[in-house]
Amino acid sequence: MTDLGFSGSVGYQVRLGARVQLCPKLNASHTDMTYNFGRTHVDYGSNTMGISSALGAAVWSSPRFALVPSAELGYAVTSAHVQQATGGIEHEAQASRRSGALSLSSGLIFGKVVTVSPFVSIPLGVRGVGNVYGGSIAISFGPR
Repeated sequence: MTDLGFSGSVGYQVRLGARVQLCPKLNASHTDMTYNFGRTHVDYGSNTMGISSALGAAVWSSPRFALVPSAELGYAVTSAHVQQATGGIEHEAQASRRSGALSLSSGLIFGKVVTVSPFVSIPLGVRGVGNVYGGSIAISFGPR
């Protein structure tokens, strides 16, 4: 099995007050996977493009640390394809799906440069999909 994936987001922070900020973002990801099971070969790939907007508020801060819980509402379009070959017989399928998500996070900001954010993402408008739990690391560039 081989697996390759990458994703990225670009956003801009807009101050809405002394402690509240809005961050609209563009998101993109790509995944390629290849599986070999005996005489079966499967290639899978997907691309996702989306937009989202996060709202966060600094609830506690010091010169070296800040706690910024946030909520993000997003919309994405994913297109996927799969190709399977077993014993010389090939099958191929393609599909796309539109979905939304509400993500809740507690941002831990260190030195106004590095942010560590554990999160839960709750799918909206998609049946049979559970919550996603994870984390992210972000590095800030530009004026502080």
